[in-house]
Amino acid sequence: MLKMLALGAEFVLLGRPVITGAVGGGAEGVKMVMDRIAAELRTAMTLTGTGDVRHVSSRVIYPPAW
Repeated sequence: MLKMLALGAEFVLLGRPVITGAVGGGAEGVKMVMDRIAAELRTAMTLTGTGDVRHVSSRVIYPPAW
């Protein structure tokens, strides 16, 4: 998801994981999937030094040349 945002996406659709969560656990399954995705996004943002999704840029994918 972070890569898509870095490439300029304003939003990202999460179809298959959410449907799988709904089939496997109903509303609680969807909540678990969304919590997991949010945690993975927070981890990716931390690893790239990005504190807010509004500040995600292409530098996440293409770091500046040394």
